[in-house]
Amino acid sequence: MNSDKLDEGKPDWSLMPMDILTEVVKVLTFGKIKYQRDNWQQVSDAKNRYFSALCRHIAA
Repeated sequence: MNSDKLDEGKPDWSLMPMDILTEVVKVLTFGKIKYQRDNWQQVSDAKNRYFSALCRHIAA
């Protein structure tokens, strides 16, 4: 039996600094408490509204 693991072509998660990932989770948790979990998925006309918001942020 070949004991070599087939990792070629897979993302190398060992490169991800976990402290950065922790900060992302903190932001998502803040949003969950403030608005509700996955509330962003309930926005009407979400594609246009989020794209417009993105453009406003980029322009600012």
